[in-house]
Amino acid sequence: MNKRVLGLEDWPRWAAEHGPHLRGVVVLQGPMGAGKTTLVSALGTALGWQDTVQSPTFGLVHTYRDALGAPVYHLDLYRLRNEQEGWGLGLDELFETGSLCLVEWAEKIPTFLPENPMRILIDYHEDTHLRTVELTV
Repeated sequence: MNKRVLGLEDWPRWAAEHGPHLRGVVVLQGPMGAGKTTLVSALGTALGWQDTVQSPTFGLVHTYRDALGAPVYHLDLYRLRNEQEGWGLGLDELFETGSLCLVEWAEKIPTFLPENPMRILIDYHEDTHLRTVELTV
C-alpha cells in the first residue's frame, strides 16, 4: 500500500516510480475529474509507450504499444449502460491476455474483474485541487 497527496503536476514522477510495477488488470477508481486519464497519459510517457494517450470516453477501449511493442489497454467504461455490454467488447478475453489493462469505471463490470486486481484509488479534494492517491497491489 502506498498513499500520497499529489497535484496533477506530480503525475509524471508518480508514474515513473510506480508504472514499472503495474501488471495485469489495474483498476483506476475516483470521481469524474479526479485525473484518471491524466494519470494514464503520464504512465504512457514514463513507460515509453509508442502512442499518445487519448481519452477513450467515446471509443471505450484504446490499445497502445509499450516500448517493446506489447499491447497496453486503456478502458473508460463510463458510458456502459450495463455489464452485458462488456461481452460485446470482449472484456473477458482482453483481461485474460495478461497485458496491462488500465480500467476506469470498473465498478460497471464487477463480474469481469479478476480477483484482487491492483487498484489505484484517487480521492480528489476540490478545495485544494490535490489528490490523495493510494496504490494497492
